[in-house]
Amino acid sequence: MLYDSFGRKIDYIRLSVTDRCNLRCNYCMPENIVFAPKKELLSYEEMLFILESLRSNGFRKVRITGGEPLARKNIMYFLKELSGLGFEEITLTTNGVLINDYLEELIELGITRLNLSLDTLIKEKFKTITRKDDFDVVMQSLNRMLDLNMIVKLNAVVMHGVNDDEIVSLAELSLNNKIGVRFIEEMPFDGASKTKSKRFLDYKEIISRLETRFPNLQKIEDPIASTALNYKVKDATGTIGITPAFSRTFCGTCNRIRISALGELRTCLYENNGLSIRDVIRNNPGNKTMLMKSISEAISHKYKDGFEAESKGNPMIKNSMSIIGG
Repeated sequence: MLYDSFGRKIDYIRLSVTDRCNLRCNYCMPENIVFAPKKELLSYEEMLFILESLRSNGFRKVRITGGEPLARKNIMYFLKELSGLGFEEITLTTNGVLINDYLEELIELGITRLNLSLDTLIKEKFKTITRKDDFDVVMQSLNRMLDLNMIVKLNAVVMHGVNDDEIVSLAELSLNNKIGVRFIEEMPFDGASKTKSKRFLDYKEIISRLETRFPNLQKIEDPIASTALNYKVKDATGTIGITPAFSRTFCGTCNRIRISALGELRTCLYENNGLSIRDVIRNNPGNKTMLMKSISEAISHKYKDGFEAESKGNPMIKNSMSIIGG
């Protein structure tokens, strides 16, 4: 088990397998982003070496993110190998465009937890936000996920003047569907700024709007180390969560590390000077002891919260969400 200096057990990995995506969402992927050369990305073998090492040291959960994970060639080979490492929980984050053909295979691998990014239920608005006309494909994917009884969380980044008028309609998906609708404060990581944008809407306002529409909205118990405040409309099939990603109210119980497709380990989403474990394993091939020593050292210096991480970072380094991995 690995613990940070504040006594928090760190046992959850978010691993980005690619910085590429088949959608170019305005808030996570700037128009002129430069993708990394293939040789700079972690190979599948390197990822599996890292994950197996972490699993052997008490890490229980892993989430595979991107970009869009399914945009990487031969991703199912990687997921098959990952499924055999013994993690208690494997989650895949997707935008829903490519996943339809893989759902049954994912279930066979025991990967039944999916986080679907969907910021709007309006087709034309979807095209404006993502710059692609794939709304019908994504909705088809969502419906099939639910038909197959997969565990689905729908992640919607709330942006004032863009989709905040859909907070209620998105929340209504939880009424009759076994789904967790998750509203997320917009992050400042757009590759150009680290301050709140004019589109920012904080979590308190989101909750207020939900309570206005659903007077019987109930606060339910938050899972240990949850990054969301969890609610449920009385007698609803699903749940509603609000993630104060910019307000950072959940930092005290954070149990996560993030590893980018380039092999950069960050102990905080707001950190911008992480450890290159890619360099560690390439300079010390096959040396798990050296890898875990480096990771343990990084975790021991994990910041108290996102505010401290942001204040001590290099203000000249500004990464987009597609590089960080969500």
